[in-house]
Amino acid sequence: LSLTMEDAEAIVAAADASDKMLMIAHVLRFWPEYVELKRVIDSGELGAPRFVNAVRRQPTPAWMEGGPRAHLTGGSLHDMLIHDFDAANWVLGTPTAAFAYGPVNERSQGRDQAQVLVTYENGSASIDGGSTMPESYPFTSRFEVLCDNGAIEYHFRAGGRSFEVGEPTNVLTVYRNEGDPEVLEVEQTDPYENECAYFIECVRTGTPPERSMPATALA
Repeated sequence: LSLTMEDAEAIVAAADASDKMLMIAHVLRFWPEYVELKRVIDSGELGAPRFVNAVRRQPTPAWMEGGPRAHLTGGSLHDMLIHDFDAANWVLGTPTAAFAYGPVNERSQGRDQAQVLVTYENGSASIDGGSTMPESYPFTSRFEVLCDNGAIEYHFRAGGRSFEVGEPTNVLTVYRNEGDPEVLEVEQTDPYENECAYFIECVRTGTPPERSMPATALA
């Protein structure tokens, strides 16, 4: 949403005071496997979600000459892990506290690798990752949710150093107390097209974009 809380709060206040529509494009809320994961949890078949473990790791991005610079991106906590913070809130609700450790990367002057523990009223999330992995390390993300009566996990690994490269490993699995693990088949659609189409439909119909409101980005 922004690099400072002051700017973030100003953006949300301006949106609230305006008759215009604002949506923050947190793409995981439109990513097919995350959408299906949320649907399974909301169905209640696994019981209440209690613990999230999220990982998002890659080498230094190659899309900016000289590498990323924290004064532009905020470092990997803003640029990468923000997606996992948002997804954890989507599953567990409003966070109550957070503790983070991440040293400054001398190359970017940002905190580009971190481990973060976020607590909620009835659960917690451990979020780990960043962009200082070795050059040979493929882009990897995991999102694992332990519930009262089972678990669901989404594992993604690209075929190369960024998530657009090669043929990925893309698996969403449900673990119940009885029976074998079940790999869920999820229809593959473009999450970026999905979020754009959703916002356009909200504008067309005058419906607030409740799936990704500015207040959720502020949280």
